[in-house]
Amino acid sequence: MNKVSKLTPIQKRRQRGAFSLLFLSFASLIGFGILQKNTAPVTYKFVLEKEWIAINEWT
Repeated sequence: MNKVSKLTPIQKRRQRGAFSLLFLSFASLIGFGILQKNTAPVTYKFVLEKEWIAINEWT
């Protein structure tokens, strides 16, 4: 990769955006994944109720 001083303004903006996305990804992983004290069961109840009736009517 080129030195930062040789990057064009568009490349600098893309690099800044990539670093921002990387930082937000790690922050959300730490906040929502690692530091969670309690776990909640994952349920898909919304699929198992009346939505199947609508899907069956469409097909």
